[in-house]
Amino acid sequence: MVMAMPDSDPRRMEEIRKYAAIYGRFDCKRKPEKPLTLHEVSVNEAAAQICRFVPALLTRRDELFPLARRVVRDSGYHYSKNH
Repeated sequence: MVMAMPDSDPRRMEEIRKYAAIYGRFDCKRKPEKPLTLHEVSVNEAAAQICRFVPALLTRRDELFPLARRVVRDSGYHYSKNH
């Protein structure tokens, strides 16, 4: 559905964020009352921005995850707890 949406559709980025999310996905078992960390939010947004330009990665999360982490790391995010 996302790939068929025109770039001008305001819901397109919202849908990309939903399906590109690495952490806190709608189909995960995470408790809804537990908020995402800054790192998790950053990785999710990086994944969404990557998928905005390469929508095929929406179906290839195994490739998307390391790319999103690298974007966050290269942007200057300082990891802790062995990330």
